Amino acid sequence: MENTICFFEIPVQDGVAARAFYERLFGWRFSEVKAGEGRTYLFIHPSERADALSGGLVPRLDPQHQPTIYVEVASVDEMLSQAEQAGATVIARKTDLPGLGSIAAIRDPDGNALGLFQRADEDGSSPEKGAKE
Repeated sequence: MENTICFFEIPVQDGVAARAFYERLFGWRFSEVKAGEGRTYLFIHPSERADALSGGLVPRLDPQHQPTIYVEVASVDEMLSQAEQAGATVIARKTDLPGLGSIAAIRDPDGNALGLFQRADEDGSSPEKGAKE
């Protein structure tokens, strides 16, 4: 579904401690995915419900790094262009996530970071393969 919130990320200093906290507090389950540069991404599985919103724990990049919500869009490239025209600042250009899709991030005029997510094609290929980035 386009233009709906689809994912969230919570920045943390210590992934092990944060995982233990959320497991204890909410009963969330996690799975680990290697994210390159020796980092581990912790996917959050908050519920057994198929329609439950999922997220991840990410390394905190700086003290002001706040949680980010991701909005699923039809085209990351088109949405980045529209966002800039509407007054947003691009803070992370399009990045392909093999088998998942593409992401980017913007900062709205009030300073809030928002992620954009474009789902991969059903065959797992990157959407807009070969599109100018």
